[in-house]
Amino acid sequence: MSKLTHPFRWLLPQDNRFATLFREDAANLRQAGNVFLSLVQAKDLDSLRARSKELKDLEHRGDEITRSIFETLNKTFLTPIDREDIRDLASGIDNVLDDMEMVGSLMVQFRLTGAHSEGLYQMSEILAESTEEIEKLSHCVWDPGKLDATERGLIRISELENQADALFNLMITQLFDSASDSSAIEVMKWKEVYQALEDSIDRSKEVSHAIGNIVTKND
Repeated sequence: MSKLTHPFRWLLPQDNRFATLFREDAANLRQAGNVFLSLVQAKDLDSLRARSKELKDLEHRGDEITRSIFETLNKTFLTPIDREDIRDLASGIDNVLDDMEMVGSLMVQFRLTGAHSEGLYQMSEILAESTEEIEKLSHCVWDPGKLDATERGLIRISELENQADALFNLMITQLFDSASDSSAIEVMKWKEVYQALEDSIDRSKEVSHAIGNIVTKND
């Protein structure tokens, strides 16, 4: 059995390697969320490229942390939580950041600068807040006394994801309603960007579910 069962798992040091790595990972994700907000407000191509580069660097840092988590997992006989849960959480955070970085890359590739729709800003704010909630939740994994905080975080991320779903549907409808033959290519560009942004927010909810499962299982 790879997981130390309650109450023995609480004999592990609270600053164990996995806790440290996951907190670094979640903090890196939150920082990426803040950079992403700046990216969608870029007014020119140079600024857009600069913010996209920052996002790419954070995505690379996230890959390094994920790799360290898996390397530590492979070297650890007894883990503080189930091995499968460690894999799911690490992969989930990595997926959120990958989709976020994809949005930045697409916007540079498509040269989407200047004034954007209010919906894009709102969706970006939802994503940034979701990354903040994930960082808060990441601390709950290692603290059995934070069930209330975990529940609040899970509810908030679910609310944010529902808001994003409704907003995404509205944005796609408005995008195609305003389309003309001459703007068809622009429509497809924005649809791809919106979809990647929606995917990143959906992945955030998956991460919250992974954290909720861990906390509930190890309560």
